[in-house]
Amino acid sequence: MDSIDQYIEKPEGESDLGPNADGMGVISSVPFAEEAFVRKVGKRDRKKPAIFDGGGGDGGTAGDFRVLLAAPLEKGFSGRLCEWVLGHDGWRAALQLAHDPDPRVAFRASAALEYAYFANPDGLRPYQEQFLANFLTAASTSAQRHYAKVLENLIRSGRITLSSAQMQQVAEAAFDRMIDPRARPAVKVWSMEILFLLAPALPWVDEQLEESVRMLMDAGSPALDAHGARLCRKIGKRRGR
Repeated sequence: MDSIDQYIEKPEGESDLGPNADGMGVISSVPFAEEAFVRKVGKRDRKKPAIFDGGGGDGGTAGDFRVLLAAPLEKGFSGRLCEWVLGHDGWRAALQLAHDPDPRVAFRASAALEYAYFANPDGLRPYQEQFLANFLTAASTSAQRHYAKVLENLIRSGRITLSSAQMQQVAEAAFDRMIDPRARPAVKVWSMEILFLLAPALPWVDEQLEESVRMLMDAGSPALDAHGARLCRKIGKRRGR
């Protein structure tokens, strides 16, 4: 099985990032390379203290984190972002900076949040309401892809329980992004996956998803076509076809 992340392009606002730049640029096409990276970071974080002084108990402020996010790239940069969130209980700071006016800071904060989540999924639990609000209001397509990937995992794993109203809001946002011609393929793919998970509880999603995906496949890239075809097969299997 291949990784959805192979469909991700270079993030907007990160023109200084080369291919596979320590996990922060074009994500490797090696299956689940990113998940392997964050699991490694998570293990390292549990074995020794974070590499930054101070912090603990939400002691890492958004201002502290912003300084790190705005710093020039160097080897191990993405690992340090992830370790800062984990070591400083910096989830609130990462969520706050996802709406920073500097698109590069907003992207890196969203990326750090994703990496930290997959290293320690339970760490995000106290901040799920703010995370969901950020998902619904994210304007940057670079941030949207990180938030969509995390939300898909939260829903699929059962780590988040959405109310009926929240499911409607998430589905509407995911549909809008899936059909938005300006959205990047990775945003469209993760939006499809979110909608597939919500479809059993939302009849209008169940009725429209397959047709909408097939329309996207007609005008999409080969990678998007391939994922759309797999999703349609999953829909057919769920319907007993």
